[in-house]
Amino acid sequence: MRRKHDTQTTTEGPTRTRRWLRRLGRGALVVAFAGAVAGGWVYHSARAQMDETLLGLGEHMMIYEHAAHQDAPRDLVVNGQTIKLSSGTTTRSMDDVLDFFEARCAEADGDVALQMAQLSADFPDVSDAPPPSSLPTLREQGGRNGYVACFDMGDASIEVTEVLRRIRAYNRTGDVAEIGDMRYVFVERTERGAHFVALWTEGEFNVRRMFPPEGDAPGQDVEGVTRPPRARRMLTGFERGQPHSMTVYHSRLDEAGLEAFYRRALPERGWTLLARPEDLPVDTPPTLVAERDERMVTLVFLPNEQGGGASAAVFDAR
Repeated sequence: MRRKHDTQTTTEGPTRTRRWLRRLGRGALVVAFAGAVAGGWVYHSARAQMDETLLGLGEHMMIYEHAAHQDAPRDLVVNGQTIKLSSGTTTRSMDDVLDFFEARCAEADGDVALQMAQLSADFPDVSDAPPPSSLPTLREQGGRNGYVACFDMGDASIEVTEVLRRIRAYNRTGDVAEIGDMRYVFVERTERGAHFVALWTEGEFNVRRMFPPEGDAPGQDVEGVTRPPRARRMLTGFERGQPHSMTVYHSRLDEAGLEAFYRRALPERGWTLLARPEDLPVDTPPTLVAERDERMVTLVFLPNEQGGGASAAVFDAR
């Protein structure tokens, strides 16, 4: 029997809501993480400290041979561009996993790091030259997690002048593939070893199309959910073949204003607001959960640190 809708927050279903939030959190983090990676080397770098077979050269590079388990690759579509994803667990340490993927990156850097080291040794007085260890592989880690990121430029040696040509081509087109395919592995320490998430691109990956300077990012608005007032769509992400998705809007309203807007707008579209689980962490951002027929949406409101206003992240599942 279909539940009758009303305009008040119902106290029914807190257990279901809590279970949904936890399940959603895992999928949503994947999509959000992919979005951060997609733009991370362009303008999110400061916030980064935020087919059923494994075939092909790029996918082979992202296999961890000491994994206790590793998922088959899945396709994430972020603002119209595709990112490959695979996650796994291992009894090896976080450092071991990072070492492994850093070595894999070194095998596919076109000998650029070796050439940069040689240039640094030949011209030690060039003070503004980047340290050889910074190109073309990045590695950062703390106590609980870390990442390795690099461009796969192949195992054949290429000249530094060719790298510069590729960078100029990227600046002209916005396609990261002009330089090479992107490889990114995030590793988190666990009690029994480590958990890792590997993301990579294969072929065209156009950042300029993903993040236009004006107007909406490629994608669609959330069906049945009113768009925030004075808002711009910044991100749309989903896993190909799966029903859930994430859409992020940036509005001039603050978090309280966005929450108040949706408390009115969702019931007007036939959604029932569900009670917020009491055991969520106290520092959880303002969050609304709503249900309509067999769909459930979760809205999270976050301040926009650049430009004012706030963002509404809408997680949708059918």
